[in-house]
Amino acid sequence: MKIVKGILITLAALFVLFFGLVIASALNPGLSEKLGEFLYAGREEETETEGENPVGQSVSDADLIIETTVPEMAATEEEESQPGYYTDSSNVSTTVTVDWNERYSDKAEALAAEEAKANAVPVSTKYTAPEEKSITVPDAVSGRAAHTEIKDQGETLDEENAKKITATTDYGNMGQNLEFDSTFYPYFHMLGQREKNVYRQIYANATDLKTIFTPVEDINSSQLLNVFTAVCYDHPELYWIETAYGAKYNKNGIAIQIELKYNDTIKDEATYWKKFTTEADAIIIAAQGLSGDYAREKYVHDILLEKTVYNKSAAMNQSAYSSLVNGQSVCAGYARAFQYILIKLGIPCYFVGGTAGESHAWNIVKLGGEYYNVDLTWDDASADGKYDYFNKTDEDYKKTHIRKGLSVNLPPCNGTTYRIAADEEGKLQMNPHLRTLADTGFGENDVFKDIWSYYDNCYWKVLENGEGYFTFQSVIEGEALYDQWKYNNANNLHWSNYLDSALKDLKATYAHITMEAEELQDNRYLITHTISIN
Repeated sequence: MKIVKGILITLAALFVLFFGLVIASALNPGLSEKLGEFLYAGREEETETEGENPVGQSVSDADLIIETTVPEMAATEEEESQPGYYTDSSNVSTTVTVDWNERYSDKAEALAAEEAKANAVPVSTKYTAPEEKSITVPDAVSGRAAHTEIKDQGETLDEENAKKITATTDYGNMGQNLEFDSTFYPYFHMLGQREKNVYRQIYANATDLKTIFTPVEDINSSQLLNVFTAVCYDHPELYWIETAYGAKYNKNGIAIQIELKYNDTIKDEATYWKKFTTEADAIIIAAQGLSGDYAREKYVHDILLEKTVYNKSAAMNQSAYSSLVNGQSVCAGYARAFQYILIKLGIPCYFVGGTAGESHAWNIVKLGGEYYNVDLTWDDASADGKYDYFNKTDEDYKKTHIRKGLSVNLPPCNGTTYRIAADEEGKLQMNPHLRTLADTGFGENDVFKDIWSYYDNCYWKVLENGEGYFTFQSVIEGEALYDQWKYNNANNLHWSNYLDSALKDLKATYAHITMEAEELQDNRYLITHTISIN
């Protein structure tokens, strides 16, 4: 009886305690919250642990589901062939599967939302586009803006035809291992991961001259337009690709086929490529003999203006080929030829799409860590001089040029070191940063104005220094003499014109010589000779 009585007393006490807590919670809601935290703290920790994926990332009801495997478990060939497959920098093979939940009305809308989320971080740029109504085009360059903007010549298919296309088209070359340095290929790095995969694929298939393929990722029309634009803007070497492409979309707006369009050069690609590289290499080799990136940039600018005539009817006029080989082009051809050669010289140079009264193209060049605008097309028509639009800032261009589309994400142009400016009277100061003759330590009587007096001086300089390792300098004047000096060097004529005789007189058997040219003010050039003789 005592045991039963004790149990009844305990139950009564618990009953009183329970109702007391109920009444207290009603009077003080904060007490119930603290009690809940106490009772369920352990359970929440357990739930969070169960909700983590194998690489420690929390999984929520977001629209991406990550399925991971450890590196030792290699993906099968079938898995690697599927859209969306890639290996990330953490060396974990990751397949991304999109969960099209009820928050989106269709797949295309979900893709757009996913891409917007991925690109939510703002692009780092201070470029501010001027108002279009403020643009004025000088009479001297009016009509010299014929950039053909990228066009999507696509169509939407019904479900039956879409299935046929999907069943009969492959991915082609997906270019999975391709990477592009942001210093030279900035447009690639403006894209999201999904778009980058299609960029690689388009570049790889264009290089292989494959025409039709299935996108390796699910992307909609606006994303595909950005990707194709990025490829065309980054790669002037793809001179055979047209600025329009075909695409087929399913009823949800997803691209299921891409069709690249090529110009006539692919009919005999080896012959056309040889012509293209021969013309480009001649300029590259000559520019490499100059001292410094600015001198090389200016040389390429000048030689392209000599080689190219503006012609809206020119064949393949949106390509670098039209300027370099055919010698007739429009703004896009000038800009792509300039871009191609400067990249080969290791000088960052970007293609810029925008407007200057009408659709126009020009370049941005990076020199010494600073950025400058360059418009070869307008320099080729300038009334006052061929450097009116060379190495200018955004401030200089604000009344004439506006960047558009992806080009607004390129760095702002605020360079001053190599900017060509005008003096207080409005007269153009040519190359104000170049050294003067006095800066080099030479006088007017030391300047050579013909090739033979220069060679004669070189001969006596070699005899004076004799055997061993030594350096001497000479100054020559005029572009014609400078061009002759470059031609003779390229053909090793300095040997027969003075060096062989000097070696014979010194009774030496070996010589090695290198020469570099520095452009000076007043159309003069300082030649530095470095020679080893024994």
